[in-house]
Amino acid sequence: MEWATTATGRFHSAVSIPAIAYRQQTKVIYMYLFVSLLLCADRWWNGMLLSQLQPAFFVTPMNVTAWALMFTGIHELFMNNQPACLFADLLLVAFPVMYTLLHIKQYAKAKIMLGGCMLVFNFVYAQCYTLYPSNSIEGHIGWMLFPVVLMCHRLTDFSFALQVIRFVFLFFLATAGVWKIRNGGIFNPGQMSGVLLLQHSQLLATAPSSFLAEIYYWLISHPAVGYLLYLAATLLELFFIVGFFTRKADRWLLLLLFIFLITDILVMRIKYWEIMHLAIPLFFSRSDLFAIADKTSK
Repeated sequence: MEWATTATGRFHSAVSIPAIAYRQQTKVIYMYLFVSLLLCADRWWNGMLLSQLQPAFFVTPMNVTAWALMFTGIHELFMNNQPACLFADLLLVAFPVMYTLLHIKQYAKAKIMLGGCMLVFNFVYAQCYTLYPSNSIEGHIGWMLFPVVLMCHRLTDFSFALQVIRFVFLFFLATAGVWKIRNGGIFNPGQMSGVLLLQHSQLLATAPSSFLAEIYYWLISHPAVGYLLYLAATLLELFFIVGFFTRKADRWLLLLLFIFLITDILVMRIKYWEIMHLAIPLFFSRSDLFAIADKTSK
């Protein structure tokens, strides 16, 4: 029997590697289920599900994709329509659960079909959700793109799609740092003070004596400290460029991601947890699942 070294450094029989990769594929799907349910629970807790927002009007964005969707009129279906909003929220929760059950039962064709349905549904849900308005479409990119992975049943296709999502995630964060340079914010010492003033204007006007308002006042009145935060965020985002050249730093990139997300909540009061779907590949980038894709690409 032939033996091979897996990506984890352990020795296994060569015929067992696909079985190991299949178990890791299952872990990826479990991770997707966990992240999806956690994000839905966070939306529910903060009253941000579509049925809780109860949309009554929409805002037309500068987005060609959104214009194409609005041409169909589907976004009007959810306006002042609580049953439709509730049904959409239920599907958002139910689809990951259904997919996981199909994977456990190994219904390959049903998995592929459901993955395609999730791709279309998540796209429509995210586009409509951000029209009403709630937040920016960028925060929903993980919901919209990860079903591409779920449409792949074969291990080689699944692992390849997972690597594509990994590169999308790296591009998403690295270009945010590049944009700060291109926009000139990195060269403006007062940039962060202006951003904080704009972001927290409502809080500063309605509750100026609150604990958070006092912190933001202090940061605004000390532009040097604010600039250091802005510079640190830019360098952190640019560091994700390393991931394009090696997967060995992925655990460090995950740590930096969590630091970035927590800091974004504390300083900007912006929750970017919704992009966590895109970060799933970083948890498995050193696994045998990725090793299979590396072999087939050579």
